[in-house]
Amino acid sequence: MSAFLVENETIDRIVTKLRVMADRDEYLPKALFEIGYNLKTVEDVHRLGKDMFELNCKALDARYNDKREMFGDYKYKFNGCNTKVSVMKAIDCWLYQCCEGDIPETSLLYNTMKHISRELAHDIVMDSAEYDQAKWG
Repeated sequence: MSAFLVENETIDRIVTKLRVMADRDEYLPKALFEIGYNLKTVEDVHRLGKDMFELNCKALDARYNDKREMFGDYKYKFNGCNTKVSVMKAIDCWLYQCCEGDIPETSLLYNTMKHISRELAHDIVMDSAEYDQAKWG
């Protein structure tokens, strides 16, 4: 397995969708609220993006012993209207790149994002025509 630093755009896509969902009082961002991110505030939106970037850097350090200084900086930028599918894929990519060292066992942010990815997958299936047409019971 190899690991890399995801593009800032990838993190932006995730954070933007979760911010929009928080503004609409949708349920998914509540998992982040429970661990200290109120995505209705600009500060926490930026902090979430920065923390996701830092966790990815930590994973690279665990994998390659690369020092954080090599990775530059991250600053959140709004990233348009993304679909649940594109955001779920971005989260899954970020999760894969962050699964080095003890991160999967110890990171609350990592595990919360894993939960959000699963919930997005559930929502995507439930929103599908195939699900609507499937027999109930």
